[in-house]
Amino acid sequence: MALDLNGDRNGPFILLTIGHCFTPSKRLDPTISILEGPNNDTGFKKQLIAVRPSWIVVGEGIEEYRLTVLVGLARQMNPRARVAALGAADDLERCDRWLRRGCEVYLNSSTSVERLITVLQLASLAAVVAFDREYQTLSNLRRGEIRAGLTTSRFITKREHEVLSLLKAGLRNAEIGSVLHIGEGTVEYHVTNLLGKLGASNRTEAAGRASLIDV
Repeated sequence: MALDLNGDRNGPFILLTIGHCFTPSKRLDPTISILEGPNNDTGFKKQLIAVRPSWIVVGEGIEEYRLTVLVGLARQMNPRARVAALGAADDLERCDRWLRRGCEVYLNSSTSVERLITVLQLASLAAVVAFDREYQTLSNLRRGEIRAGLTTSRFITKREHEVLSLLKAGLRNAEIGSVLHIGEGTVEYHVTNLLGKLGASNRTEAAGRASLIDV
């Protein structure tokens, strides 16, 4: 019996891919459809209307900004569509970014289409977020490295925690200053200190590193 991950057990299982994901298998169940989404807003919208996919699968080969735009369109037009992504085994930052964007399955880009479909079905039935073990292993290693770097002399202060929390939420310096009732220059000072303490080169990396060690 076919399992439609939108909830209808008699319906088709449709994946709409963005970017390079995998080579379609000839051994797939005929009730499973894998369609390649066009890399332009108009064509992508038309395909979303025509097929109403169960899952949007994000691959590689397209700049990440475009991927986020297309995924945003998919969620806007079909809120029930779920998101999965594929990436390199050693790219923990990409994994972390997509999980924070609400991605429910993240697998190594070398995974087979059969395995991907199995994981999507299990993730849907169990209502869990699933990702390859290598990302957890790498995350543990990175977490240990970052924690080791946070020595007492580089301790994050209470005010820096407040700034970091708002930075992770995507607020700009002026907005952070407005929330905390401090000047924009003071916010910039705290952000600079945070970058140094977290060993990050920019705000995005700082937010990612802070998430890894639950700061």
